[in-house]
Amino acid sequence: MFRLSSRHLTAARRRAASLNPPGSQPGTADDELADDQLADDDGIYDGPATVHDGDRSHHTRARLTGRIDPIDGHYHWQGTVFGIDFAGKPPPRVVIAIGDRTASARLTESLSRSTYSVVGVGAPPFELEWVEVEVPLL
Repeated sequence: MFRLSSRHLTAARRRAASLNPPGSQPGTADDELADDQLADDDGIYDGPATVHDGDRSHHTRARLTGRIDPIDGHYHWQGTVFGIDFAGKPPPRVVIAIGDRTASARLTESLSRSTYSVVGVGAPPFELEWVEVEVPLL
């Protein structure tokens, strides 16, 4: 049997509630967050972003997370971008910018009107916490 601690359940509920706060529409001014927000303790970035589609820019909200893949050794990140209205068919590739960091991404699916799943490999568009690693000498 698999059990989650109350801390994990509370964090999961908080994350789920933040996706669509009551009375708000994703990508609108009532869910704007500070520009200097970094990934939280769980490694989740939830804040403002700009999605570049060729010569157009869409100011939006992004919820992103990632991990290092143990097989290929690369950082794989994914998430959701909210409130983007592409004229016609959405492009397969976009560039996501958060502050002065940018990363190429693929739009993998449309979740609902103006909400898309994104994935990327390599350095993410959000800042990660520094990790210190000690390597023993053999």
